[in-house]
Amino acid sequence: MKNFQQQLNASVGIVVFSFLLIIGNSSKLGAQTLGIDINSLPDTVILNSYFEADLTVHNLSTDAQLGNLQIWFLNSSNNSIAAPLGGFNANQYFAAEQPRNFNITVPVTEDFFRLGGNTVVIWPSFVGQPILGDSTLKEIYVLDPNSIQKPSQNQLYLFPNPAGSVLSVKATTNATIPEMIIIRDLSGRILLRTAYNENDGSLNIDKLAAGIYILELQLPEGKSFVQRIIKSSAE
Repeated sequence: MKNFQQQLNASVGIVVFSFLLIIGNSSKLGAQTLGIDINSLPDTVILNSYFEADLTVHNLSTDAQLGNLQIWFLNSSNNSIAAPLGGFNANQYFAAEQPRNFNITVPVTEDFFRLGGNTVVIWPSFVGQPILGDSTLKEIYVLDPNSIQKPSQNQLYLFPNPAGSVLSVKATTNATIPEMIIIRDLSGRILLRTAYNENDGSLNIDKLAAGIYILELQLPEGKSFVQRIIKSSAE
């Protein structure tokens, strides 16, 4: 964790330094002090789609500020930088200590996001001014529905997915009945292990926190069926 934080701080430092080089020693631009709060941002997104982020940007200064605002994303998982907002067409005005809400659409593209976990740093900046405001860490998990293993006609199927407190594992007529059900977190740690109940087929996952998990159905002869599942926060 310490090494990750050091790498993250170094990455942010490089970005800040780059922006400082752009403006040089100009005394005409005041140092911006912007902060950010995440009001709504999904934990899980789909590759090659879009998601919306509801954010509040705060002017932390006692002076009014005006500039072409951008919301920057630094993906510390793959060392890429993006400003999904692309900059507004008009300058944004902030009164002294004023908070303002913004809703932005972020494309989930391979040049910025990668499959699996992405640790993203989000911060606001006026274009052409140094980045001296607050940033916020967010973990976003990216799925590719084309890469998720799906059961064939003679296998098993899961529903609902996402699931609330109960996940049902059902077998088709000609399917091989699993012997064991295992749920792991994304690091591979086993959170739940239970024998498959052929008569019921339901699995209580109410104690799991909302998020992404790996479900493994262990079949006879050492075979298994694996699929990602999503535990929702509510029914």
